[in-house]
This record gives sequence, C-alpha cells and structure tokens, in this order.
Amino acid sequence: EAGRQDKAELHRIYNEMVFQCPHPLPTMTLAECADIEMSQMRERQEREASSQRDRQAEEDRLWWSGDRQGKREEDEEERKVYKDRDWDDWKDEHPWGSGNKMANVS
Repeated sequence: EAGRQDKAELHRIYNEMVFQCPHPLPTMTLAECADIEMSQMRERQEREASSQRDRQAEEDRLWWSGDRQGKREEDEEERKVYKDRDWDDWKDEHPWGSGNKMANVS
C-alpha cells in the first residue's frame, strides 16, 4: 500500500508540474498600477513645471538685466550660432553614407 500512496503522490506532483499557467500572472492589481503611474505622472509634471519656471527666470534675468536694447536678440543669435556649429561638427564627424553598412554581420 505504501507504493500505491507514493504513486498517487507522484501523479499529483506531475499534474502540478504539467498543468501550470503558460504566462506569468500579475503581481499587482490595476488600482496599484494606476496609483504608481499617477504618482510618476505628478512627479514628472512637477519637474517639468520647475524646469519651465527656471527657464522663465533665466530668460527674465537675461532680458531685464543690463541694457535691454537687443540683449534678447543677441542671446538668441548666439544660441543659434552654437547650435549651427554643433550641427556642422556632427556632420563632419558623420559623413553622408557612413551609417550602418552591415559590416558587423558575420
């Protein structure tokens, strides 16, 4: 009778091993997931609002400090010049046609 009991137990163990869910089950509820996403969204909005305030404060400082005649235009022109230089440098370092040539494929 001991062999029969072991066989039944072995059958139960095999059934548990074979008949399992084919995909991982969720580890949190939809409400918990929504709470996490909402808190992340609030944090992101706070960071964006803070950076917007900082940008506005910097722009106000540039505009209202010193001579107000042409200061903003000079600053925008200087930013454009640096952006154009960076773009030219990037184009010099990455000539046309130098992208993925599938050279690393064996």
